[in-house]
Amino acid sequence: MSATASLVSTDADSGWLARVLVVEDDTDLAEVVRASLVDEFFDVTVALDGEMALGLLASEKFDVALVDLMLPGVDGYEVCTWLRSARPGVALLILTALGTHDSILRGLATGADDYLVKPFGLSELVARIRAVLRRGSAARIKANERAEATGPDAILQVSGIRFDQATDRVTYRGVDLDLGPRQKDMLRAFLSMPGLVLTRRTIRGAMSNPDSIMSDTSIDYHLSQLRKKLEAAGGAGTIETVFGLGWRLLVADDH
Repeated sequence: MSATASLVSTDADSGWLARVLVVEDDTDLAEVVRASLVDEFFDVTVALDGEMALGLLASEKFDVALVDLMLPGVDGYEVCTWLRSARPGVALLILTALGTHDSILRGLATGADDYLVKPFGLSELVARIRAVLRRGSAARIKANERAEATGPDAILQVSGIRFDQATDRVTYRGVDLDLGPRQKDMLRAFLSMPGLVLTRRTIRGAMSNPDSIMSDTSIDYHLSQLRKKLEAAGGAGTIETVFGLGWRLLVADDH
């Protein structure tokens, strides 16, 4: 489920366009929030679980994320923690039924900009989104100035793997890896979320051509090829299987 308004909410001073990711597993509530934000001229995408959210956040750019904490699988705390670490320029607002003092403190400790307890009024939600976006305007400007660190020309480097996206060159400790397009998409997802478990659904969401659906067999094949090429270059065990869940890139000293 996703939607994009024909007009989007803007920062009047900069002409900047606000793009919102709603992370909510309650499909009815997600649709209500989506429709309300579209009516306010925001550009809205919905993720129905944490895995889908991580895939979208790793492959696309958003200005604000609205995250429910009680998500199946990868929970909202993990999404918020990764988002604040990997995408510091994104405004983060938690939407949750957890309204205890301890829950609020734990949520804000992930780096969230605001915390809204369900049930909430849609007009209050819109007002809070605009407030966190205004407060984050300086951070967005700085993030834009550091676009080379997060944009398509970024160099991703973790655990001896170096992915220069400007030249499309991938190496492991200086040894070139001859990867196909699918394997590069997979590796980009692992490098963008080091240490986190990636499920098949997360990997599918991180593909550069998401309209071309990958079967489980295709994912297993390309992942196997990626691991074999890393092993041949001396990187055996760099990508670990987490049985019953998925795979993760182990974080090691790059030096």
